[in-house]
Amino acid sequence: MDRKTCIECGKNPRSINYKKNDKTYYRRICDVCITKQKSKRKPRWQTQGYLKKTKCEACGFVPKFNEQLTVYDYKDNFKTICLNCECSVKISNKLDIKKGDLKPDF
Repeated sequence: MDRKTCIECGKNPRSINYKKNDKTYYRRICDVCITKQKSKRKPRWQTQGYLKKTKCEACGFVPKFNEQLTVYDYKDNFKTICLNCECSVKISNKLDIKKGDLKPDF
């Protein structure tokens, strides 16, 4: 069996899926197209319709840049928290949302 080209881009050879009994089986698309498909996927919170808030729900931090906030999935509830609070949540394994509990770093 010859190694055919990718059905998505038509340029690159198909990627190898597995080898069995000295026979090579190929995927339908190349490695480049597989990587592109993975990067196009939306996060779960976005597909379920959650909108990212403009400030941290744990400490009230208002960021200068949108990348300073992240959406945290806590027991199938989505919360917008800052990166500082995210570290605290990962260490303690619980999300206690109390206003004024944490103070943002400046």
